[in-house]
Amino acid sequence: MVGGSTKMLEVREVVSEYFDGKNLDFSSNPDTAISVGAAIQGALISGELSGCFNDIVPVAIGIRAYGNSMHTVIKRNTQVPAKATKICKTNKDN
Repeated sequence: MVGGSTKMLEVREVVSEYFDGKNLDFSSNPDTAISVGAAIQGALISGELSGCFNDIVPVAIGIRAYGNSMHTVIKRNTQVPAKATKICKTNKDN
């Protein structure tokens, strides 16, 4: 686990419980992992680094439909930029 909030004991306990009480790996320095990720992102944005990494959509993006179901428009892990269309109908005017 990496990131500033992972230093909090309660966050560690909740995540461990979520994974059925498994021991979490804290061998990586969270501050180093975040700074390396920021450096890679900066290099990608500036154009100094290309071809190695792809930005993706981390979660599915969709439209809430009748009955609180979701119609997925862009699937999870789709490479960014992405373009998608979906035709939806309404059951009421306005």
